Amino acid sequence: AAIKHAPAGGPQGKKSQRLILHSAALVIVQCKTDSRDSFIQAGQLYAQICVLANAAGIASSALGAAVLDPITREAVKERFHITSRPIYLLRLGKALHESRHSPRWPIDKLMRH
Repeated sequence: AAIKHAPAGGPQGKKSQRLILHSAALVIVQCKTDSRDSFIQAGQLYAQICVLANAAGIASSALGAAVLDPITREAVKERFHITSRPIYLLRLGKALHESRHSPRWPIDKLMRH
């Protein structure tokens, strides 16, 4: 039911709306406070959802622009009747194609010596 209320502001909003409308499920992770701990917990929850979805064969895709921009963030809050701050918008569903593996950098390139 929530998917039909997708945000529609600007070019990114129109793209997000199309993606949301074609998703099997939408997850909105939100924080009651704007504290560091609250943001960390939201990030941990987001990661857990993605890992569990992947283990179940469900694809996930974040729509960050919908909650990063203050105007669209407020539109998301209004459309979904959310009183807390939405931190992540996450689409879930079965992927049409298997995703391409993205290569990882070796640890020695990331660490300072």
